[in-house]
Amino acid sequence: MYVLSFIVGYLLGSIPFGVLIARIKGIDIRSVGSGNIGFTNVLRTCGTMSGLIVCILDVLKGFIPSFIFSRLVTSHLIFSSTLPICGVLAGAGAISGHIFSIWLKFRGGKGVATSLGVFLALAPTAVLIALLSWGVGVAVTRMVSVGSLLSGIALPTACFILYGNNPISYLALFAAILSMIKHLGNIKRLVKGNESRFGRKGR
Repeated sequence: MYVLSFIVGYLLGSIPFGVLIARIKGIDIRSVGSGNIGFTNVLRTCGTMSGLIVCILDVLKGFIPSFIFSRLVTSHLIFSSTLPICGVLAGAGAISGHIFSIWLKFRGGKGVATSLGVFLALAPTAVLIALLSWGVGVAVTRMVSVGSLLSGIALPTACFILYGNNPISYLALFAAILSMIKHLGNIKRLVKGNESRFGRKGR
């Protein structure tokens, strides 16, 4: 069940909804704007509705496997003590799949929306704290990347405070580290002062 939960999460997470939705409009999302397949780049290049659809789908592909495997009750197959671990592994698989998609030669997005879905299923209270951090960061700077970086710090911090030494907390740390690595380009542009602000085209 541990292996199955990770594989199912990974395969769902690997579905590149940003690429697929942009392709409907005849756009290769990887070759425009920032080149990222996430909802922010889709929003900028394909419009609000396309960006919203990608955001919802990316959240769902993290939420669904994490929710199912953390709450699945099949007494003949799974002991109750394994359920939290299965949910965490499914979430780790979904996040890894989005960032290292098998359909995109193990490339992908930054994992923010998919991580949101995972932790909505596993740690909703911590998600509220992370979302508040994201909202404050975007509102103050008008930079989505700043909001993402702040939420990436807030989420594992909140999980360790709320849940302590728990697999969910370490999953949050894992997701945050991956997100920071994927945001290195944004961090460099922030340091140089040329990061794009919300509502503008570009990177």
